[in-house]
Amino acid sequence: MAFFTTNYSNVNNNQGNYEPIPDGDYEMLILSASEEVAKTGTQSIVFKMVVRNDLDQALPSTNGKYHNRIVWARTWKMKDTGKYIEDIFQRILWAVGVPEGTKINSLEEFFNIVWNKPIKVPVYIEENEYQGKKTKRNNIRFSGLMHTDFIKVAHTNKDGQVMNQGQPRQQAPDISNNDLPF
Repeated sequence: MAFFTTNYSNVNNNQGNYEPIPDGDYEMLILSASEEVAKTGTQSIVFKMVVRNDLDQALPSTNGKYHNRIVWARTWKMKDTGKYIEDIFQRILWAVGVPEGTKINSLEEFFNIVWNKPIKVPVYIEENEYQGKKTKRNNIRFSGLMHTDFIKVAHTNKDGQVMNQGQPRQQAPDISNNDLPF
């Protein structure tokens, strides 16, 4: 069985539209959160969120038009303290409905808690300049994160699987340096 068959009929019909989605509040799922290190050595957490596709009729002008679009958001460690801004974590945990007083023991535990959770996200377009080239991209306002208006999730991923909150997070395989060919 083939992995896929080439079919170029849709190549130029704007299916791969990478323009930013318009400013507004979108119902999303947090698909992933991970820590990354920039070339400068500065650490950040990157959140990958998807516009829910189960709310087309309920929210035709936002989710209905832009479902399945991905928005990334990043929060950086502060240079002067070497720590992340805790208020951002608190806002995310509050928005996804984690009870007051819950102890979070590690960054990995935080990632597991927020994974696949529905959340209302204020999205805006910002100008970005990289190597002299100006582009526009989406960003979010962490301070404006809200509880979802639609707690029951029926979003389907690209494989047609319904994304339930009860599904366990897929852990990356444990690979040691001895397993790597380089």
